[in-house]
Amino acid sequence: MRKSTFFMSIVAILLLCSSNDKNHFDLKQEISSKKSASYPGERMDLSNGLIEMTLMTGGYFTIGTISGHPATPFDDHSQITYGHPFAFTSFPVIQLDDEWKMAGDIYSNLPQSLHHQTDTLSWIAMDSTGMKTTFMMILPDSTSTIYFVIELENQDAVSHSAAAGFVLDPALGRSGDGRLLLNNQPVSRDTLINAGVPGTLEVYERAVDPKGLGLIIDFQQYSPASVNIDNWFDIYSGFGPGSNSVNEIYDLALCIKFPQTVIQPNESERIEFTVEIPEPDISEIPFIRWDLPSFVMVDNNKISPSYLISYAEVINPSGQESGELTLVLEANKLMSEWNANDPITLLPGESKFLEVPVSIPDVYQETFLNLEMLLKSGESVIDQVTKPFFIPPVPFTDSGLLVELDTILLDEHPFVDVKFSSSIIESGQLIYDLKPYNIFLYEDEQQIPDFDLDKDLSGGQNKADIVFVLDVTGSMSEEINGVKENLLEFTDSLSYRGIDFRVGMVTFLDIIENVYNFTSDVQEFQGYIRDQYAHGGADTPENSLEALFKGSQFEWRPEANKVIIWITDANYHINDGNWTQFTKQDIINAMLSKGIIVHCIGNSTFRVDYYDQIVMSTGGNYYDIYGNFRDILLDISRFQTSSRYILSYLSEHSSGTHEVMLEIHYAGLGGVDSLNYSIGKKSIISGIEPELKCNPNPFFPRTMVTVENMAGLHGRIEVYNLIGQKVIEFTIDKGQDQANFAFDPGSYRLDNPAAGLYLLKLILFDNENKTIYTDTEKLIYLHY
Repeated sequence: MRKSTFFMSIVAILLLCSSNDKNHFDLKQEISSKKSASYPGERMDLSNGLIEMTLMTGGYFTIGTISGHPATPFDDHSQITYGHPFAFTSFPVIQLDDEWKMAGDIYSNLPQSLHHQTDTLSWIAMDSTGMKTTFMMILPDSTSTIYFVIELENQDAVSHSAAAGFVLDPALGRSGDGRLLLNNQPVSRDTLINAGVPGTLEVYERAVDPKGLGLIIDFQQYSPASVNIDNWFDIYSGFGPGSNSVNEIYDLALCIKFPQTVIQPNESERIEFTVEIPEPDISEIPFIRWDLPSFVMVDNNKISPSYLISYAEVINPSGQESGELTLVLEANKLMSEWNANDPITLLPGESKFLEVPVSIPDVYQETFLNLEMLLKSGESVIDQVTKPFFIPPVPFTDSGLLVELDTILLDEHPFVDVKFSSSIIESGQLIYDLKPYNIFLYEDEQQIPDFDLDKDLSGGQNKADIVFVLDVTGSMSEEINGVKENLLEFTDSLSYRGIDFRVGMVTFLDIIENVYNFTSDVQEFQGYIRDQYAHGGADTPENSLEALFKGSQFEWRPEANKVIIWITDANYHINDGNWTQFTKQDIINAMLSKGIIVHCIGNSTFRVDYYDQIVMSTGGNYYDIYGNFRDILLDISRFQTSSRYILSYLSEHSSGTHEVMLEIHYAGLGGVDSLNYSIGKKSIISGIEPELKCNPNPFFPRTMVTVENMAGLHGRIEVYNLIGQKVIEFTIDKGQDQANFAFDPGSYRLDNPAAGLYLLKLILFDNENKTIYTDTEKLIYLHY
């Protein structure tokens, strides 16, 4: 019995796991392995050649198939319950004196034993009050039906009220789940049946024809008091820690409870039911199985896994070749469409597995999706799988983002258009890739879930100026060739998305070697690239800082996206009095003053000390120089064409003044902004054209902040540093048409202020103190 006690300690530890990681309850072991020694506690197996079952200490059980039904091979070696052959997610439950508990919890430190007799597995346990529980699974030869018995025997001298039940966790197929049918309709939301429970319950692999594998629970003459249909963690939360509050079912489990009864001394109460595994419902046309998990988790404040490779099995059960088929994962609000690269052709009875990559973004509220996979012949859909999928919210802060809601357009009211942008306060980096799931829209504190989100291209920001800053020393031969070989695809990617681009280049060793000014002629630029070859060098450092500064001095178009692609495998000279006078901060100042983003393709050895400060301060990305050059350049080419967004929604209001609030969460950060509008005005800024100016900018040691054309409004100017702290606030009194303030970072702190970015936010109010106008300005403080 010491072995059982040790095993139950293991169970207790697993059951106390706070994360909704169901793998904690699945003991990983190959389905073909039957070695008891590899399992840390008592368990017994029984098979009749068609079906196999496992019973473990605590009453935990699993069911699976061996050869399944002889008429089809498509139910061979399949799970019927989760985690078969070893898992803790299906089990008996007992009510003793009005409290329901998992049987394994009741008897965790009490005498219990497992028994194997011919076609029967049984678990017997006795509690301290003298209540004996027997749980039996009976599997006769040549049958696909398992007979279950739960018996409660009162060996105490007094009577006890008691009841029995069980939790069943279906997982039909291969890494599948289950769909419960009531009146031939799938149950898609949590449901409690506590009256008129059907005599049988049917669960299938799929909700629509062909339904695939199935199980049928027959309650015989023993009618349950209730059936709870829910997600497994929600059912489990009734017996231990951990739960979700999602109403949609994505991980089906059933909790069946039979009526309570009073058991007199030396009497017993017996419950019987069966679980039948019927012949699979398989069509004569190809169909799909998909092993995508039903949910992901949050680990270290991130979705885990955020990227996974799932497998779709395409099966041809017919006696004819399938012809060419295509597999498609349809797009949804979080994921893009995926298509299999090549057509699929299946011989009679053949099946093939295809990798299906799935990327899951961080979300900031509980999110439920129905993922749709289609199998198509030409344009006709011949099979479809719907996968319910749950994504939990990641933790986030309410700060770190600057949200700038600056314009509300009412031209098409009741449709309201909101223009805004957002940036990361610490780095000043504009956010180019917001998605609807990043945005929470409210009107008068009422959340509006339905809205359209697009880029605001009204400012002509579909332009890009790109400079390659290229190390051409002797060790850079492969990288130079990488640019040569992939430049055309890089520029084609820009052209395809309608971007008006120009490209230029600076090449360097210890000195700047060549400067090629902007051109929009790709053939001309290819000629510049073809002229490059690796030479010289043989020592480090090189002179990246001089080359980067030269790149910053190009004639950039003010309205264009400004990008430098810096390619080097070396460290660089820093203010050494010989090769360069520049420091990293000088280069950062130069880039920030022009709004240039620097991406680095570099050697990971020098990333932290030499590349990251420049890249991160300008909002760029680092790429490993030994990665796939084509993929790197294509990734850089996908930069967004505008940092401004336009959000459109349908308002339910026809008159009055209303507040629009945008709450944005991105990369674990948060920010909020709001603006009022009055119906009847063309826009929130109609008739009012305030102007926020800062001169000089960039500046040292101070700049003059001016607000003009205020029309007598009052308000304030807030100034934030890189880490989001408000460093100073200026008040604008009523009745002024212009306000002037001097801003000197050194005047409000005792130590030397750091060079870098400051953010000014102008907020103006009407006579009712409602926000009527906002604007922002970035200041570059150059501390020499």
